[in-house]
Amino acid sequence: MPSIDSLIAKLQIDYPQLTFKESDCFSWSPNKKTIYLGNSVDENIPYLLHELAHAILGHASYSSDVELINMECEAWNKVVELAKIYDVSINQDSIQ
Repeated sequence: MPSIDSLIAKLQIDYPQLTFKESDCFSWSPNKKTIYLGNSVDENIPYLLHELAHAILGHASYSSDVELINMECEAWNKVVELAKIYDVSINQDSIQ
């Protein structure tokens, strides 16, 4: 499994249209096309991939709780795909 730093380096190459920036927490800004990186420790790789999934899926806003829950489920399903591509193991507890 790659370290979070090496994964970020790969993601910057694979997704040059996105910016990866240090922050207090993991989040996705569709307006700035930026993934904000929280505590960059290897245990947080699932959250990095989760925010990347939102970016890939074009998630920008929601108008109801049901829509938000649907977007979160879509993003976690995409994380499972991304984990296979980037040789990352995702603990099911992270998804829940």
